[in-house]
Amino acid sequence: MYQLIYISTATRLMTDEELQALLEQARLNNVKYGITGLLLYHEGRFMQLIEGPADVVYKLYRHIEQDERHADTAKLAEKEVETRSFPDWSMAFWPVQSEDLSNVSGFLLPEQMQLPTQGLSNADALLLRIMQGHMMRSHT
Repeated sequence: MYQLIYISTATRLMTDEELQALLEQARLNNVKYGITGLLLYHEGRFMQLIEGPADVVYKLYRHIEQDERHADTAKLAEKEVETRSFPDWSMAFWPVQSEDLSNVSGFLLPEQMQLPTQGLSNADALLLRIMQGHMMRSHT
């Protein structure tokens, strides 16, 4: 079993109807190909965890990278896993609002984050800065 997490920017803000259509198609395809996962959407930003057979996950991610609705796609993590994190969800979805996140213990909006200066490798510090920059950009 393989798991991949990525972020991307929508090329334009999506309506509720467009998101619903995207989810319906994704869920049909995911059931067909043995994919499960979670999709978050907030103000033009996507974050998704997809899991399933490695070859299918890679193929899906390559498709997402080519999808005209996505820009600035960046893979955050990928790994072999023993079990699925979302075994019963062909594609869970949640349109995240800032007020939803404010109730999560330890969560800070990107603009509130003070990135650590000590104890990180150069690669980890760079990844944090990229993630913060991605989340703080205004949608254009």
